[in-house]
Amino acid sequence: MINSDESAVSTAIMSTTGIDVEISNAFNLDRYAGDTLTLPYEFNEVRIKSNEMCIADNVNAALTKLHHNFLYINAQTKLADNNFPKLYKGFMASTSGNAGGFSWYPAISSAADIKTQLVDGGLTRTPLSGIVAGDFVKTPYTPTEYFGAVALSGTLLGIRANTDDTTANINLRKTKIEDTSGLTFTDIKSVRFNLDYDLIVVDDNRIHKLDLHPALTSNRAISGIGQFLLNTIGGKSRDIYDKDKFNTPVDVAIGQDNEIYILDQADYGIKRYDKDLNWIQTTARKNEYTALSGGKVVSLDIDPVTNYVYVLTDNGIIMEYTGDFEYKNKFVLEDPVATTEKYKQIRFSEKDATVVYVMTTNNLYKKFKTRLTRSIGVFRLSDNNITSSESLSFCSVMQTTTSKYDYVFLGGNTTHDGINGQVGKLYKFDETISYKSLINDVYKRDLQPLSGIKIKSSEYVTDFTVNKSLNKMMFNHLILRDNFSMKYTAAYDGMGRVQLSSVDYLLDSDNTLSTYTIPQGLYVGINEPVFADNINKSFKIIYNLQERLLTMCAEKITNKFPYASQCIGLK
Repeated sequence: MINSDESAVSTAIMSTTGIDVEISNAFNLDRYAGDTLTLPYEFNEVRIKSNEMCIADNVNAALTKLHHNFLYINAQTKLADNNFPKLYKGFMASTSGNAGGFSWYPAISSAADIKTQLVDGGLTRTPLSGIVAGDFVKTPYTPTEYFGAVALSGTLLGIRANTDDTTANINLRKTKIEDTSGLTFTDIKSVRFNLDYDLIVVDDNRIHKLDLHPALTSNRAISGIGQFLLNTIGGKSRDIYDKDKFNTPVDVAIGQDNEIYILDQADYGIKRYDKDLNWIQTTARKNEYTALSGGKVVSLDIDPVTNYVYVLTDNGIIMEYTGDFEYKNKFVLEDPVATTEKYKQIRFSEKDATVVYVMTTNNLYKKFKTRLTRSIGVFRLSDNNITSSESLSFCSVMQTTTSKYDYVFLGGNTTHDGINGQVGKLYKFDETISYKSLINDVYKRDLQPLSGIKIKSSEYVTDFTVNKSLNKMMFNHLILRDNFSMKYTAAYDGMGRVQLSSVDYLLDSDNTLSTYTIPQGLYVGINEPVFADNINKSFKIIYNLQERLLTMCAEKITNKFPYASQCIGLK
C-alpha cells in the first residue's frame, strides 16, 4: 500500500510550468518595492472550525488555503526592477534655426553639450522649441526606420530616424492644413496615429485626420501636407451634446476597431467616433469632472486588451470606464510628487499588457495596470544626464507590430542660462519589464502538486492520511526555503519613493531559516484522536513557517525618509 502511494506521488511531481501557471492564475506579478507583504489567508480562515467534522472535504479545504498562501510566497519572490530606463538611447535635437542641423545626441550627451553649440551659434530658438505633442510609429514601408509626428502649437513636423538611433532628419514641416485654402494650425494639443497610420490631430476646437503615408516612405522630396487632409470636424460647441463640435478638446486616443476617442476638458465629457470621424457616442461626465478636488481632466488612453477607457487628471486621479463608458473605478495616485509637478499624460504599453506609463511635467512613472495607485518606479532621468529643469510635454509609446521593447519617447523643453527661449528635445528609451528573483526556480520541478497533497475521496481521514498530507506540504515549504539564495535591498529617494538598490547573496548572518527543523508536533500521533484541535495544531506549524518564509521575501530598506538633512516644514 505504501509503495503504491509513493509511485503515484512520483508521477504527480509538478513541472516548473505547472506551478507557474498556478501562480499566474492566482496572483498578478505586480509587487512594488515597499509593499507590506501579508498572507492571503489568516490562520483563523485556514483552521478547521470546532463545529466542523474532520472529513476529507474540510481537511482539504484547509490544505487548499495553505497551498494558496504557498503560491503567494512564491509570487513575492519576484520583484519588478525599478532601475529604469532599461536602455536610454539619447535624444534628438537641433542646433540650427531651421530644419538643418537636426541630429542624434547619444546617451552620454548632456544638456551642456547642446547648450554650448546653441550659445556659439547665437540662437534663441530651434525647430523643436516649444514642443507640445508627438506620436511615433514604426514605418510599415522601411523596416530600418521609424517616423514621428511632432507638434509645436502651430506647426506640425515629421521626423524620420533609423532604428540604430544614429541619424535623424526633419522631412515634414507645415503650418498650413490646406495649401489651397490657407487654413492653418491654430493650437495643437495632441496627435495620435491610428491603426492605418493616419494621423489624428487635436487642434484648438477642431479634429483633423491627415494622411501622412507619403511622409512615411523614403521619398524625402515629399514635404507637403495640404493634399493629405482627409477630414476635419469641429468648431465651438454649445455643450457636450454637439456631436461634431468641441469646447476644449485636450487629448485623443485610438481604440479597438480604429475608433477615435476625444476628451473634452471644458465640456466635461468624451466623444467616440469611427475611423472616418463619424460620431458614435457621447458620454457626459460633468458631475465627475467637476468634483476632482480642483483638478482637471488632461489625458486619456485605451487599454488595448479590454478596450477600457482610462482618463487622467492633472492632480493625480485616474478614472476607468468600459468601452461603452460605463463607470468602473477611480484610482487616486499616491506617487510622491513635487509641489509644482502636475500629471499630464497616460499611455499604455505596446509590449506588455500589464504596464501603463503616466507622465508628469517632470517625470515618467511606470505602473502595473492592476495597481495604478502606486508605481514600479520613476524613470531615473537625472542619472542619465537629463536635467531636472526639463519640462516634459508628451509621452509616446511607439506603435509597432513586433517588438522586444517598449520604444518610449518623451518630448521636453528646457531653458538654459545664456539662451533666450526654450530648447526642445526628443528623448528615446528602450524599455521592458525586468523581474528580479530571490530563488532558483529549478526547485519547482520537484514540488508536490495540491492534487497529490489532498486526502483522496476514497481514503479515510486517519492519522496516517493526515500525516501523509502534512509531510508533503512541509516538503514543499522546505525545498522553497533551501532555494532562497538572494535578498532585496532598497532605499528611499529624495522624494520618499522606495527604490530597489540591489539584489545580493544571502549571508550566514541573514535570516535564512537554515537551522529550522521540523517540530515534533507537526504530526498527529497514533494515540491522538483525529479531532479539529489536533489537526489545527499541525496546520499552525506550517502557517508559522509560511510567515517566516514571507519575511525572507521583504526588502531591507537601508535609510529613512525624510532624510536628516531635509526640512519638511515648520508649524
